[in-house]
Amino acid sequence: MIVWDMDLRRTMYEWEQIQFDEMVSCLGQVQLEEDANRLQWKWEKKGVFTVKTMYDQLRLRELTLEVSTSRFPCQIVWKKPLPLKIKLFFWTVILGRTQTVDNLITKGKIVFPICSMCKVSNETIPHLFLHYSKSLELWAYLIGHNSSLYANIFTADTVMEWLLAWPAGQSQPFSELLWKLLPYAIIWIIWKHRNEGIFKDKEINLRGMANEVKGVLWY
Repeated sequence: MIVWDMDLRRTMYEWEQIQFDEMVSCLGQVQLEEDANRLQWKWEKKGVFTVKTMYDQLRLRELTLEVSTSRFPCQIVWKKPLPLKIKLFFWTVILGRTQTVDNLITKGKIVFPICSMCKVSNETIPHLFLHYSKSLELWAYLIGHNSSLYANIFTADTVMEWLLAWPAGQSQPFSELLWKLLPYAIIWIIWKHRNEGIFKDKEINLRGMANEVKGVLWY
């Protein structure tokens, strides 16, 4: 049995620990043999590289990418009556590419992983927009603390899941439109205030955020 002794220079972040455990699990499945090491092409039975198998693999990856791209929920981003910059922002949110701390760390940036707003949990997209305490207060303030909809936010793992589950609104056209756009306005204002807190050292004010959400919806 092989035991891997990893002497790391620092404590790992949560996302690193998950990847590390997966790596150790993969290494644990490796069986060393007495034979000399040699290169082997795993997509061909005899282990020999061929142009055909390489082409097949590249084509498979291309098709997989096309499928994943076609599954993007256009109805919750591109088909909404939103300004282009907000559509682009939500595009990054849905794809998980918004510049939250966890994504910056993944890109190799050396930053503190804890959320700058709550100072407790690691900053991720779901945490910031859905589960951070002040975000929850804002959602509760605008949709009702005792509503069944508010209770559902605790079970939403992603912003995409939350937006897809957002129910239909009032029967009046204008009221229905405001209701449909409410979650977008809330998330946009949370992002705005998060950035102002980091770059301008502004404090979070629930009533001020709620008023800005209403202002964004109205204008």
